Amino acid sequence: MQLTLNCNLALVANTETPKTSSQSGEIFGILENMLDTFNADLKTAEEEEAAAVQQFTELKKLKEEQIARDTEQLGKENEKFAAATTKLADSEATKADCEDSLEKDTQLLYEMRSGGGKSDSRV
Repeated sequence: MQLTLNCNLALVANTETPKTSSQSGEIFGILENMLDTFNADLKTAEEEEAAAVQQFTELKKLKEEQIARDTEQLGKENEKFAAATTKLADSEATKADCEDSLEKDTQLLYEMRSGGGKSDSRV
């Protein structure tokens, strides 16, 4: 863009009359100054954008690594939870069996003390 604008400025400068030469010289100076400012601003903006892209890329990489670690940890925690759930179910079944056995043993002991074992009166 800079080359095209400079060529256009030079073309217009060559077609001037002496009367407008001083006025157009001032205008060309202003336009060239504006062009320099725009080019400097563009360069700064491009540098800032490149830095922002690099920063974003680095942050994205870090976040993806963190997500991968957290996903792995979640899998481990889910395995622990499944093992604990299975152990709980097994423990509840064992408890139920023990309570059932206790009830039967208590009933048997009651029957034996209340006369179910008549052959031995000392019990």
